Amino acid sequence: MKKQFLLTIAILISFCASAQFKATITYRSTTKLQIDIQGASEVDMSNIPKEHSTNKKLYIDDGKSMYLNVKEESKPADTDGGDGPHIIIKTDAPDEKIYCDLNTKSRIEQREFMDRLFLITSDLSSQKWKLTGRQKQILNYPCQEAELIDSTRRISVWFSSSLQASTGPNGLGNLPGVILEANFNDGEVVVVATNIDTVNVDSSVFVVPTKGKKMTKAEYNAMVEEKMKEMDNENGGNNVIIKIKK
Repeated sequence: MKKQFLLTIAILISFCASAQFKATITYRSTTKLQIDIQGASEVDMSNIPKEHSTNKKLYIDDGKSMYLNVKEESKPADTDGGDGPHIIIKTDAPDEKIYCDLNTKSRIEQREFMDRLFLITSDLSSQKWKLTGRQKQILNYPCQEAELIDSTRRISVWFSSSLQASTGPNGLGNLPGVILEANFNDGEVVVVATNIDTVNVDSSVFVVPTKGKKMTKAEYNAMVEEKMKEMDNENGGNNVIIKIKK
């Protein structure tokens, strides 16, 4: 109880400091892939990628933050099947923008799911955390570990109070410092800061998203969960199925 009380006080202090803090933080987001190639007896599975990584940026200035994909040329993963089938796997980053007002603790997310855009509003203060007591350094910044108090999601993060803004990647926040690393569902997705620039911030990125069907966070999560279950039932629980016809 005492630790949670101290965390609450620290969060209040961090919110006050957020208005003065600015930074551009680059993250590397890595997602594990589960690919099942049906009829793959002639394909060398060792060449199939086990994960996919993209760069993202978090911009922080004047009590607000924006989390965006870094536009990169898509490079297909080419698997050489020798004399057998030749497979090219191409992945594109979805059109996502996450805007947070750190003063009002509000969040607006523009997310793409199954080729459709959704506009999701939520309250940052609804994210409740507990400290684990573990510590480490990321990019020479001292960090503490915290876990999300939410039975439906498994999220652990590392945040640094040296960076005084209550925000982080993927719309995470409500901690007394910037989140520099986030782990979703025991490593299914891991996001780690690779560079921190506390001088240069592109102010033009702070445009509130407006595109997409409006939904609450609960409505969006329920929709995604239902669609994912439908796809799991269709393909046996794998993320991606590639069928090779001979």
